Amino acid sequence: MDKVQKFLSKLSTTNTPENLFNPFNEVCEIHDLPNAPQIRLENVKTLLNKHLELGTKTVWLFEAPSYLGARRSGAPFVNEGMFEEVQSILGIEKSFQKATKTESATAMTSKMAWKVANEFGLKPLIWESLMFHPHKKGEPMTNRKPSKQEMMEYKHFLTDLLDMIKPERMIAVGRVAEQGLALMDIKAEYVRHPAQGGYREFRKKMRELYI
Repeated sequence: MDKVQKFLSKLSTTNTPENLFNPFNEVCEIHDLPNAPQIRLENVKTLLNKHLELGTKTVWLFEAPSYLGARRSGAPFVNEGMFEEVQSILGIEKSFQKATKTESATAMTSKMAWKVANEFGLKPLIWESLMFHPHKKGEPMTNRKPSKQEMMEYKHFLTDLLDMIKPERMIAVGRVAEQGLALMDIKAEYVRHPAQGGYREFRKKMRELYI
């Protein structure tokens, strides 16, 4: 079994508490197709295999999946409404698949991140500090910050990812990602999160780092 398959196997066999949705073995009764976890695992596989093929050495690390983002698609920052755009930017030939039965959705943060990447001609691996969707108890369609305990408990997924990619540059987008990496003694360059009025500063800093 190769590293990608081992990674996917761990995702699909990890049980999480009720306020942490695992898109890789749970089915959302509101939005998901019956085989949604399998589709999401395949989307992650497509994304990782492409970056391994590209030899990607830069990781932009964000916080955690949103209820409009990887909770639905499985693949970090590959929102349903942006499948074709991300495929085009990364040169992916195998299409991502929709795991939900409701109208496609796009998280604004993903849109902003890929806009900057495309503008500067970049193909970073855009990932999450936590692979599972943190939400308020009893409110699955909400977002919340992951706790330090959650970050530490599931940090092995990030460790496995970095072992596969072996990045030469780590960029922590937002304080949550920065703090999560600090807990793991991983050094990273900090960039402000683009949400809540931070887009201009996010773009400016990324320009300074790359252009």
